[in-house]
Amino acid sequence: MGLNITKDKIVPNKWHLDVRVMKGCKEKRQRKVFTGTKREAEDKYIELRQAIIDGIDHLPQTKTEYFKDLMFLYRDKRNGIPKKELARYNTLLNDLGNWTLIKFADKFEGYLKFFKQSYAPTTGKVRSLSTINRYVALVKACFNMAVERDIIEKNPITRYRFPKYKETPRDVVLNDMQIENLYSIISELAPHILPIVTFAMQMPSRKSELINMKTSDLDLIKNRIRIRNGTNKSKKGHWKAIPPNMTGYFRTLPKGCEYLFYRENIGTHYRKNRSQFSSIGDFKYVWSKCRKKANLPELIFHDSRHISASRAVDEGTAERIVMMNAGWVTNMLEVYYNRNSETAPNLFKFSKENNEAVHQTYTSEAKQG
Repeated sequence: MGLNITKDKIVPNKWHLDVRVMKGCKEKRQRKVFTGTKREAEDKYIELRQAIIDGIDHLPQTKTEYFKDLMFLYRDKRNGIPKKELARYNTLLNDLGNWTLIKFADKFEGYLKFFKQSYAPTTGKVRSLSTINRYVALVKACFNMAVERDIIEKNPITRYRFPKYKETPRDVVLNDMQIENLYSIISELAPHILPIVTFAMQMPSRKSELINMKTSDLDLIKNRIRIRNGTNKSKKGHWKAIPPNMTGYFRTLPKGCEYLFYRENIGTHYRKNRSQFSSIGDFKYVWSKCRKKANLPELIFHDSRHISASRAVDEGTAERIVMMNAGWVTNMLEVYYNRNSETAPNLFKFSKENNEAVHQTYTSEAKQG
């Protein structure tokens, strides 16, 4: 059967596709205008014909025929892509942007098989399962947005075809000596980040929460800090307790400083910001320098949430209280974090009656021996 493709008489590289397929006793027909080379038009015709045969009739027929169209709509809906997601967004846009939405899921399955075996350009290591989950989640979010806007009828990236991989939680535990050594090195190399690191090691927090904390949210009477609605991941406000060893720091903040964790602007920084103090901002470079010198090359700042939460529970804080201070909607201690196994033996409670019986048994045996 020939391909019913007609070249437009006026516009170059414009083709009129007339796809007809007999299904049972009825003829299914779909017309489409396509712009591109003749070979691309033929491929498009075959895709449309196969879609009719497979009964795929929920895909868009007009403007949003490519995945990049969904990605642009998703970007506009979120008013831009956050910095931490930008690299994933650009990778998918470059790799999958020109894919048509017809049979996208089939192509995406093959793409993931290759992607899981490829190396990340930043680390040179094979991408982790958690990284794969983030990419799949972004693709799924783009299609979910298309469903919400009635661009497509249903999301082809289903949980059955693209199940979430089970992630191995990071299990980072630092002892008191390691933490003190890290503090000492930070005091030497980057003293301006010592307060924010000290706070994070004692109170589960995201970096974005910490760098945006303002003096107007500080309550020194009740020793707490307000996290405003919409400023954290859950979008729900909550309070964080102030560690006792940091009340002195917060009471001596310089006058006129807007942020709780700040840096002093000197020279060009002062002329650029036109103020003496500004937010501490992203301190990734100095943090990396300090952790490497402290012989903790695998430690990332986000690990401080795990460390502070686990230590708080080990000290006897109820898990519900940890959740409320951290601002978690779900119990992350059960999902991701592990208790320090070194302290578990000391926390284990034995039966008092059994202890006394065993003690008497061993005492009598010792006397007989």
